[in-house]
Amino acid sequence: MALTERSRAAPYRGLSDMLDDEEAVGEMLSNFAARDIDEPASRDFVDARIANVEARIAEVRGEVAEVRGEVAGIRGEVVGVGGAMASLEQRLMTAMHAEMRTMTQWTIGSMVAFVGILVAVGLIR
Repeated sequence: MALTERSRAAPYRGLSDMLDDEEAVGEMLSNFAARDIDEPASRDFVDARIANVEARIAEVRGEVAEVRGEVAGIRGEVVGVGGAMASLEQRLMTAMHAEMRTMTQWTIGSMVAFVGILVAVGLIR
């Protein structure tokens, strides 16, 4: 329980009479609560606050578990997307290989035909 100004004044006067150091008297009286807000916490109050903190910690742990579940789901989706990308890459590489082979065949065929035409023109003259 806090000391009122009147109840603080009596010990202050008594201590001031015994001690010459006002600072020491002030330090001694500082150990007594000056206001109700400075009153020491009761065991029940501390237990209630600890219970509130523990409940909040449990709530946060639940939220963290939810986030971990969501991250695991996203990780699964990313793996799925990676597999789809690999499949797409394989199909693209196959298509590019086929196109390159066709272009090479056409280029070689055109060159052989051109050389044939040059030989034919050279023989005709």
